[in-house]
Amino acid sequence: MGQKLQLFFLLCLVLANCQDQGTKILSHSFDFPKKEYPHLIHNTYGASIISKNFIKLVPAVPFRAGEVVTGVKSFIDDFRADIEFEIISSPTNNPYGFGIWYLNALKEVNDRKGSLFGLKGDFSGLGIFVFKNTNGGQWIVHGLFNRGMEEQYIDESKINENNACSILGSVENTVRTIRLEKSHKKVKVSIKDPSTGNYGECFSISNDGLAYKGYFGFSTDNFDEQHVNDINLYSLNVFNIGGQKVEKSLMNDQEINTDAKKGRDILHKYTADKDGVNRMKVDLRNRENQSGRSSSQNAQKGSKDGQNTGEAWQDWSGVSKASESSEIMVNFRHIQAKYQEHVNEFQKNIASIDANTAQIIEFNKQKAWNMSANYKAMERKGQELYQSRAGLQPQQNQNNNNEEADKLKDMIYNLDVKIAAIEKELAEFQSTGEMITTGLEEDHQNKVQITQKYIEKAFDPTVGDLVKPKSSFPISFTTLFFLIIIILACVFIFTHMKEWSMVTHILEKEKRKL
Repeated sequence: MGQKLQLFFLLCLVLANCQDQGTKILSHSFDFPKKEYPHLIHNTYGASIISKNFIKLVPAVPFRAGEVVTGVKSFIDDFRADIEFEIISSPTNNPYGFGIWYLNALKEVNDRKGSLFGLKGDFSGLGIFVFKNTNGGQWIVHGLFNRGMEEQYIDESKINENNACSILGSVENTVRTIRLEKSHKKVKVSIKDPSTGNYGECFSISNDGLAYKGYFGFSTDNFDEQHVNDINLYSLNVFNIGGQKVEKSLMNDQEINTDAKKGRDILHKYTADKDGVNRMKVDLRNRENQSGRSSSQNAQKGSKDGQNTGEAWQDWSGVSKASESSEIMVNFRHIQAKYQEHVNEFQKNIASIDANTAQIIEFNKQKAWNMSANYKAMERKGQELYQSRAGLQPQQNQNNNNEEADKLKDMIYNLDVKIAAIEKELAEFQSTGEMITTGLEEDHQNKVQITQKYIEKAFDPTVGDLVKPKSSFPISFTTLFFLIIIILACVFIFTHMKEWSMVTHILEKEKRKL
């Protein structure tokens, strides 16, 4: 009943949001989390940064790549997607664009191998590219289909009015919106005029087997120091324009809510564990106090009439409960101490890794600077030698000229050998630095995972080596109580055995007389 009621309210909500242009089914504001489920429907990779009011697709730093993708697939055939973005330009950076994706499968950016704004060209799906033309410096929107069977790249000689258009008006340092409309026959791309708010069609291309279910994504890379992007993503809104049944969107909402709940549980796991431990601690203390009071009352009652078996049993029961509560508290403190111990060890490991990484980076920088300085010095010396050779006077003795030229050639050859050796050493050094950095990152991740497992164990005393501490008393109070009862019974039987024997003897005599 509750699930049906929930679906009914979701249906009402969807119908209330219906517009002539379609029903909104997916909305990202890409801002700092203000609701219950932050950043659960999109993921970031590479150098992308989650800021307060947007996601920075990539910062203005050379040799970096960034990517943002939705965490759930689209579930409708016909949709409209509005993408709001801003390309930041300044005297220190020269942006050249980014890619908008609708992919059959997710692909992560690679700042060394990606040929299409950080992604490799063997993608499967649709790519919409916003970039600056190398010839006229105009901003262009261009579309490409690919089935993932071959490498694709942007060929400006194949760009025409059927698959691209120029963006009118200001592009850099201006918030712009691109609209992507997909149907089973074609894909249409439009651009919003910021002055009027109207959309103008850019181009339409045939739907070449575009995925029924796909991921929306964005990517870019800064592949050198001359082309440095600085791009902000503000929003992605997806609308159902095909008239499909509303149950589809309800299913999607349910899927999103399920993913959101999982993400929320992960995000708040340790906070919840901490709160749970605190509640457990308070509850155990209350139980300990209650058991202690019960034990004291039962002890007083037992002292008034120590021969009353029922009161004696209550007294022992009270002591047993108090002992059990105290034992649980000892177990809890043991777990808490183990947890804090692992947390401290984890923090020390992180600090050590950070310190080692900083030292390696500083050492690498210094070594690279020295190599660069040596290389430049040798390059200057080589230029001087070439100039000296060019300045030899033809009036000098021919033998001397030949001898001097040979010496000069030898010096230049040796210099070239040294420069080549330095370049090789620098390349090996960079490769070693990357390997060290990768190793440190993997070691860091391993330590994080191991520490998280230890933390999880710390909250579950039945897992791993964090077992319940044994009581210092060899036997339980219940067993001790029954042993005492047995001993008392034996003493009673032994002390009254003689009397029973005399009674038996008298009864035998009386029987004989009769």
